[in-house]
Amino acid sequence: MSRRTVCCQEKHTPLAPYKNDIRATWMRKIPLYKDIITISHGALDVLNILGWKGRIQVCDIDPGVREATEYLRGDYPRLNILSPGESIKDTTIDYCLTYGVKKLGAVDVDLAVGIVPAWKILAEVLEVLRDFKFHGKVFLTFRNGRDRGFGKAATQNRINWLWLHLSLCGVKYVSHTNYRSVRCNDNASRSVGSAMCIVELDM
Repeated sequence: MSRRTVCCQEKHTPLAPYKNDIRATWMRKIPLYKDIITISHGALDVLNILGWKGRIQVCDIDPGVREATEYLRGDYPRLNILSPGESIKDTTIDYCLTYGVKKLGAVDVDLAVGIVPAWKILAEVLEVLRDFKFHGKVFLTFRNGRDRGFGKAATQNRINWLWLHLSLCGVKYVSHTNYRSVRCNDNASRSVGSAMCIVELDM
């Protein structure tokens, strides 16, 4: 069998190797004692492996994900997972009002939409962080495709488009990484998801 057709009848632990590698790479840039705000409860595995010490604020507009995160708080006893929030903007406001920004290490705006709708969400979060005088890392993940108007050099054109908007609000672009959301499923089969891009920003 080929890599694409291999599968078995048993059930195993699903894997997301590329996504987890991306997560580990950016998390290593943040001190372990700092707090993290993230849309993705999928980050908890990597945070647990790294031995994260700071508070972890997960949020999601999907009530099912919030309920699952409540259960995950008990499943990861070594992590300090706060009660989940809803939208990333409102969650960031609530976090900053409660804890301030002194211990906040990063805000992970992990989205599965194109760059234009992703920017609308990110811009609101950046405005909140600027109001609270946050200085640190922000990460934006967006779907790197299936949108129009960016031409043949689509990734660089999207980054240029984002850079222009960031420069208007005083946020520094650092780097970006493209990846494919490959998943090894619980029957050992592989599924290839969307092309994605994560962008590292400094405030």
